[in-house]
Amino acid sequence: MQLQNEIESQTQPKEQMDPKLREQVDFIMKHVQSLKYGDLSKRVDSLVALNDIIGNIQKFNAAVVRCSNELCSAFTHVMVDIFEKPLPDIPLRFAKYFVTIVNRVCTSPEIMTAANEKETYELTEQLLVRLLTESLDKLGENKEGEVILKTLNAAMLRLLENCQPTLIYCSLYNLLSKYKNFTVLPKMPGLVIKCLLKLAKIIEK
Repeated sequence: MQLQNEIESQTQPKEQMDPKLREQVDFIMKHVQSLKYGDLSKRVDSLVALNDIIGNIQKFNAAVVRCSNELCSAFTHVMVDIFEKPLPDIPLRFAKYFVTIVNRVCTSPEIMTAANEKETYELTEQLLVRLLTESLDKLGENKEGEVILKTLNAAMLRLLENCQPTLIYCSLYNLLSKYKNFTVLPKMPGLVIKCLLKLAKIIEK
């Protein structure tokens, strides 16, 4: 019942939607929820569907923008779910595909500028935390871990470029405050500062 209420609350904006837009929003939200709460097989199916939607962003633009916060939330949730596992237990093929889709979404200004402050902050935090996963780049017989790490880095760069500048700046500043004395991730403050410097250059342009 809680999940049903969540889906209903997220897919029913106050303003009236035309039937076609409603259908698209419902379709996207079905896959967002499946990605967030489904098993590995359902998550793969949802990623394939979401990848197709992003690849056809002009057709789904209005619907994707309405679902941007839920999409970012799902990505954050799945990142925690994947990367909190012990390194040998990380499903590498899924993780590799998943971060590719995350990067693709972060590359979309339409989606990222629509994300609110909370989702921008949480997605930024997860990307940075996972970039600091020790020995991640050494996983896999075919350098899957290295590819995952490079893709996470690319996603973070695209996030800096495509989020609302004020929101991404506030997210980074708050993360710097949160982690400045956090001994478990001593490299986090330095990484956040690098992102702030990169953001400053992006804004200058």
